[in-house]
Amino acid sequence: MLPIYEKEYKPFDAVGRSVIMYAVDPRTDQNLMSAKTLRVEESGNPHVPDKVIGYLGDGTKVAIAVRTGGNGGNEINKIAKMSVVRLDGFMVSYDTSAGGGAKDKTPVMHGDAIFATTSGAYMLRSKQSPALIVGEAFCHLYKDGTRTALFPTDVAGNALHIASDAGEEFKTELSRVLIEQLDPSNNLFGEINDVMNKRRERGIRSAKEEAEDGGTEYAGVQFKPGVVSGNDGNPCVLVTAQVKTADGKDEFWQAVASLERAEGKFGNIKIMSPAQAVDSFKETQFYRNVNAALAEGREVVVAALTGHVVRNIKSFSDRCKEVAEGIDQKKVEFGDGPFIKSAMSGFTKSIYAITGSLHPKFPAEDYWVDDKKEVASHKFVVNPGQAEIGMRRDPGNPAGRAKPEAAVTYDVPLKMILAVKAPAPSAAPKP
Repeated sequence: MLPIYEKEYKPFDAVGRSVIMYAVDPRTDQNLMSAKTLRVEESGNPHVPDKVIGYLGDGTKVAIAVRTGGNGGNEINKIAKMSVVRLDGFMVSYDTSAGGGAKDKTPVMHGDAIFATTSGAYMLRSKQSPALIVGEAFCHLYKDGTRTALFPTDVAGNALHIASDAGEEFKTELSRVLIEQLDPSNNLFGEINDVMNKRRERGIRSAKEEAEDGGTEYAGVQFKPGVVSGNDGNPCVLVTAQVKTADGKDEFWQAVASLERAEGKFGNIKIMSPAQAVDSFKETQFYRNVNAALAEGREVVVAALTGHVVRNIKSFSDRCKEVAEGIDQKKVEFGDGPFIKSAMSGFTKSIYAITGSLHPKFPAEDYWVDDKKEVASHKFVVNPGQAEIGMRRDPGNPAGRAKPEAAVTYDVPLKMILAVKAPAPSAAPKP
C-alpha cells in the first residue's frame, strides 16, 4: 500500500526541469533502434562551451552548451556516441538586449536551432545500450529500491471511474476493472518482446557470418526465441477513494492492486493470477474502509489508474540503497538523492529508459542459456531519473545559488478523482 500523500505543499525557490533530447526528430523517426547519434560541435577553446545539436520531443531543434569537465553529466566525447539523452537543468537562452518583459524576449539562435543550457547530459540510449522504451511517467519507487511503479502522466485521459453508489455495485465493478486491467496481456513488454528476439537473432547471425568469413567455427550461443519474464512489466492498478467524513470534509484513501506479492524475508516475489490478485486486494484495509463508508451511506468516489511495475537496473538499485542508508550525505543531497527520496515517499515525474538485459559478452555467452528449457525468458530493467527538481536558497544567503532539495511531487490520487468527476464534454452543436 502506498503512503497517503501529504497535502501540505511548500513552494520551492526554483525548479530545475529535465527534458529528453533525440538525435533525430522523434515525430518523424519513431525507431529508437536507429544508430544515428547526436551531432557535436567542439569549440576547441576551453573557455567556450562545446555544443550538442538535437531535437526535443515536440520536434524543436536545440543546441545545448556543454562544458567539458563540468560538475555533472557526461563529457562531450561520450555524448557524441549517444542517440538519446536526458538534459538536467534545461534552460532556453533569451536575448535580453532589447529590454522589455519576459514575453517580449526572443530565444538566442545557433543556426536554425534554439540555444539552451543544461547542468548535465545523461545517457538514455546509445548503440552499446539500445533502450527499447524512453519516456516520461509518474513514478513511485519501492522502499527497497529494487522496483519502480510507472503511471501515465496523462491522468485525465487514463483514469477509470468505478461505480460506487452502493456496496454491492462497488464490489462488482471493482472486481471487473481489476480483472480486466491486471490481465497479463497488458504487460508493458508484450509488444517489444519481438524486437528483443530480432535483436538476439540478428546478433547471433552476424557472429556466425563473421566466424565463417574468418574460417573459424562459431562457438557462441544458439538462438532461442524468448518470452517476457513473468517478473517484468506486470500491470498494477492504483485505486483511490474520495470519502466524505461526518463533518463534511474530504478524505483520500489509496492502495495498489498488483500481480506481485512479497514472500519471505529476502524480497522474493510471487506472481499471482488476476483473480488471486483481486482476492488479495479485498484483504486490504483500503477495501474494508471503503465498504464500511458505503454501508454508512457516506458519499464515495472511486477511481483507478493502470501502471506497470518494472525492475530497476542494478546500478540504480544500489544508489537507492545508499540514499536510504544515508551513509554518504553527498549522495543523499545531490545527484539522484533528492529524486530517490521523493519517489520513495510519493509520486514524482521521471524520465526513464527501459532496456532488455543482454550478457555483456553476448553472443559468446548469455544469462539464461539452458538447453533443458524449451522457452527462455527475456528480462527487462528500467533506469529512472529525475524530471523536475525543486531547489531552495539558504535563508541566510538569499542571493546565493539555490541547491537541490527534493523532486517536485504530485497528488496523483487527487488528479484521478478530479478526472472522473469532470463533466463529459458536450457534443458539438449541429449546424
